[in-house]
Amino acid sequence: MDSGHGAAMGYREHRRLFSRMGWALLSLLALPVAVEIIPIFLLTLMRSPLMEQSWFGMALSAAAVYLVGYPVAWAILRTLPAPKPPQKSALTPQQFFRALFVALSALYLTNLITVLLTDAIGALRGAPVSNPVEALGSYPLAYSLIVSCVLAPLAEEGMFRGLLLGRLRPYGEPFALVISALTFAMMHGNLSQLLYAFTVGLVLGYVALRTGRLRECVLLHALVNFVGGSLGPLLELLPQQYGIRDLALGAMSLGVVCAIVLGVVFFLRCRRSLWLERGSVELSEGRKWGLFFANPGMAVYTLAVVAAVCAFLFLV
Repeated sequence: MDSGHGAAMGYREHRRLFSRMGWALLSLLALPVAVEIIPIFLLTLMRSPLMEQSWFGMALSAAAVYLVGYPVAWAILRTLPAPKPPQKSALTPQQFFRALFVALSALYLTNLITVLLTDAIGALRGAPVSNPVEALGSYPLAYSLIVSCVLAPLAEEGMFRGLLLGRLRPYGEPFALVISALTFAMMHGNLSQLLYAFTVGLVLGYVALRTGRLRECVLLHALVNFVGGSLGPLLELLPQQYGIRDLALGAMSLGVVCAIVLGVVFFLRCRRSLWLERGSVELSEGRKWGLFFANPGMAVYTLAVVAAVCAFLFLV
């Protein structure tokens, strides 16, 4: 076999591996939708009283994602070859809180950019852009806490910082880090979460690469979701007497500003000490990106994400 033919065979193998990753990601995005639509359609035809129960819709949504979407995606990814994980090294408490503040800073700063962008798009289209995160405010607080602070961190870290990131490490940690964060952001399927999911995904991915563990990532993810989405509604439950609620909400606003400042400071102080290893796969960066997206699985997944984002921007 000549070297050119061998290189072509190698490219096909890489493309096939990336394509299977794309199909896994597509199953995570599309299967829950199908699982929800089918029973809703049948129960509507039957005029079932379940359709009038708010708990049924919430339970069906969670079951579709965490009992169908993620297990199927995991099953596909686990069939792909994975290198030996790096040596485990836990974060010190100081390193953990630095990572937390950097993640929170990334969350709030990129969310501000997103709000400005969606407001501009809303002004152009003459109607506000739908933000699916706001729908969580209509759900019971206990449900939101369980989903955003328990189920989502466990499932998403296992998927993106565990299975996916680990299988991308041979292509180099910089490539693996960016791709895992990018696909994590794309998985949300809407512009409102795209930017901050990407930047927070970079922080979580770096922690996973340096520690070789997921427990710190799961805890960081849970804390970021709690502070970013659940802390405010919890404080709203405080009594208004003596201004307790207003005082707590004011302290939270001040805490957000402090978290942003500390996160930026920690990142600027530590950025020179950040390091990522090269992979064992000898491909140029351009070739890696080309092979990753130029395959059936990733192409269909990308189109599905673009369609979902456009639907939230212009149809919902």
